[in-house]
Amino acid sequence: ETSKENIQPKPTTFIIDKPVITDKSPEIQKEITILQDQPIVSQDIAVLEKDYDSHTTFVKPRRLNQPFPVDDATFISGSGKPGNVMSLPGILMKDGNSIRSVNDSGIKTSKKVAFQCDKDSKAFTKKESEESKTSAETPLSVVQYDDAVDEPLQRLLKLSVDIGGDLQTVGNKLSALFTEQRNFIWLAAGQSEPSIKELQAKLGPMVKMMEDLSIFKESKRNTPFFNHISAASEGIQALGWLTVKPTPAPFIKDMFEASMFFVNRVLKEYKDDRIHTEWAKSWSDVLNALQKYVRQVHTTGLVWNSCPGAKPPALVSPNSTLSGAASAPPPPPVLPPDFFAAVSSETNISTDKSDRSALFAQINAGEEITKRLKKVTPDMQTHKNPALRSQHKKIDARTQDKEMALTATDGALLVKKQEDKPPKTWLDNGKQWNVEYYKNNSSVMVEVSDMKQTVYVFKCENSIIQIKGKVNSVTLDSCKKTSVVFDSLLSQLEVINCQSVQIQTLGAMPTLSIQKTDGCQVYLSKSAINAEIITSKSSEMNVLVPGAEDGDFVEFAVPEQFKTVYDGKKLKTTVSDIC
Repeated sequence: ETSKENIQPKPTTFIIDKPVITDKSPEIQKEITILQDQPIVSQDIAVLEKDYDSHTTFVKPRRLNQPFPVDDATFISGSGKPGNVMSLPGILMKDGNSIRSVNDSGIKTSKKVAFQCDKDSKAFTKKESEESKTSAETPLSVVQYDDAVDEPLQRLLKLSVDIGGDLQTVGNKLSALFTEQRNFIWLAAGQSEPSIKELQAKLGPMVKMMEDLSIFKESKRNTPFFNHISAASEGIQALGWLTVKPTPAPFIKDMFEASMFFVNRVLKEYKDDRIHTEWAKSWSDVLNALQKYVRQVHTTGLVWNSCPGAKPPALVSPNSTLSGAASAPPPPPVLPPDFFAAVSSETNISTDKSDRSALFAQINAGEEITKRLKKVTPDMQTHKNPALRSQHKKIDARTQDKEMALTATDGALLVKKQEDKPPKTWLDNGKQWNVEYYKNNSSVMVEVSDMKQTVYVFKCENSIIQIKGKVNSVTLDSCKKTSVVFDSLLSQLEVINCQSVQIQTLGAMPTLSIQKTDGCQVYLSKSAINAEIITSKSSEMNVLVPGAEDGDFVEFAVPEQFKTVYDGKKLKTTVSDIC
């Protein structure tokens, strides 16, 4: 009779798309072999038993030099990297009583599953398993981060690729930034909170990536996706919550609101284009998900050392925060033994005593102490000596130049005074007039030939811009002491990030929007008397309407301060009495 041990059954093998080992390598496919309770003869195979309560444990394999530790989640080597053996969802198994399930008869049955490792797999001792587990397991804060942010983020990135162009570039930058944030949360979970200087050094790469996105936005003002890029650039500042204490979640909300200004513009401009509206909504979902995650997990600030020793297994950015601060400089050279030999302790003591005696003697001198002061003669006084005044100005100029070059702390470079860019007026693709960088010019003229055209005024100072013809919309951005006069407007005029500007319409103006502006005078015509004025985060706003007599205007101040009370059912907001 043939022995059962000599029987070599043909196992049933399946290829699964999802790797069992969480080694962050989704391209790897693993073989799962279903065995009919046969002896294990290969050292490349470890036996797993899927318990009814979904716990996965190792069953001690036969003919292996080292026994596998029996843990709830045991580590083995996959492609040379330690990985966490998780539960086995999606594995194809044959039907029958040998599978761990409750069959029609109500009998609990079990099935042994063999996991075939790579050629370089090895069996860990229990100590090795614990050490590997410490460095490779995913901290709970990172798992919660993935659950909250990953789904809306991936949807946003896919839409960015679908739209393409500059928006695909923005998607790549956002992906790298959120990966960097995830790695930093993982790093924080594995170590104690560092000093402020060390924390700044670790966040340096992320700050640089955020600056790169801002620079990219400034270079793409003429792209049709400028509002998309601006929404991303404003909202990505929310990643600064990593350094905010004790309430980081409200900080994210502030950045979200700043981003929503441009998100709403995207929704309005592309209201009939589904893919763009979906992109805008997905970006809002990402920021909302991040705020909710931070509010729940990092309520009072970034959580440190929640999973000691944990480190991210792989990094996407070459300048990863995991590299930490730059390596410390070498220690100073050791001083020779006789360095202080020339100064004896007795000399120091006697010198200190004599200095203190002389100091107290001068203090006790009373009125005699002023006799030692030198008299200031008229030729030494700047208000009587013009030569000293001119010399003082030269010194001040040199000092000011040095202060412009360096700050007093850390020798960090200040932002140098921006070079004046040449003023220009140009038409982009026959749709948008761009008026940029004018200074001290009162004769800037824009003649609009098509009522579908728009006018964008950027960084003009102490200038007057006249717009002839009927125009679709006008936008003032980052202007100072600038006046804009236009004939008629189809939709709206927007004032953003401006100071001390004046607006005058000679015809219709349905809507005026003022955002983040200090000082805005608005002259309405009789045709624009019913214009809607929307303001936020602005001050010193006045609206002048034509009076009864021609040429006379009546001035009204736009309220800046409000009072909000709860009336038992809802919040009620009214203009404050002191406005």
